[in-house]
Amino acid sequence: MNSGATVRLFDARRRRYVPLPEPAEGPVTVRFAAREADGTHSVDRERGVVLAEFLCRVLAWKGHRVRVQDESVPGGPGHGTCPRASRGNWYCVDVWAPGGESPVSGETEPLCHVLVGPALEGVRCMFGAHREHGRATLAALAKNHLVPDLRFAMLAAGHYRHPRHFWCNDVHSGWCFDDARTTRRRFERLVRRAEPLPDLRSHAETVRALGSGEGRRRLDLLDRAISDDLHAPRALHALYAALRRGRLTGDEQAALAATARVLLPTGNESAEQPGSRG
Repeated sequence: MNSGATVRLFDARRRRYVPLPEPAEGPVTVRFAAREADGTHSVDRERGVVLAEFLCRVLAWKGHRVRVQDESVPGGPGHGTCPRASRGNWYCVDVWAPGGESPVSGETEPLCHVLVGPALEGVRCMFGAHREHGRATLAALAKNHLVPDLRFAMLAAGHYRHPRHFWCNDVHSGWCFDDARTTRRRFERLVRRAEPLPDLRSHAETVRALGSGEGRRRLDLLDRAISDDLHAPRALHALYAALRRGRLTGDEQAALAATARVLLPTGNESAEQPGSRG
């Protein structure tokens, strides 16, 4: 099975890049704290969940069997095992190898401890409802219909370890989401324009559908970006450029549009989370 480039992530504990096992070696487990149902969690927390869910979609697309586990399960990872940097607004995601053992040390520990940087640089919030903490919550953004734009912006606005920062005031108003809103809607139009889409759920299926040529070259650009430490901004740019400006046949457009539909965030990730719950 052609799974493309090997996925590698930055392990924040050892401060080095760790290659993930090949899909054929068995399922990987991704542990992270799910978003709170009442939407009271902060934008920093939502950014972490969005990136964790994106990682799960990427791994499933690359051919991995993904098991999703809530960080709060008994015996799961906690802040006591996290690097010092994660004790602020950083968000923790643990990736476990097949069998639950690290090929680096042979011990029962995560293969890779991923830290997602916070989205908000400071409080400076002038909205009365949040004077007590100065943090925008997902519930507040939902009232302004900003959640889809937020989730897209959290992927597009900087690498997960070095995010572009927003002021709380700009998040509430939606000013900082203008570019994300425009790009998200253009993405949606490009995908709809390519319909009907083939049922392609993985990298291997897309490779077989594309064969060789310009469409395959564009897919390889996307794959290298997304496999290189989950570089979402570069991957989204590669996919967007292919759909908007690529010299593609109708079948190539449809295949890459199907990839966009699989990878891009929707309005309700938790209902479409890939992988089994463990």
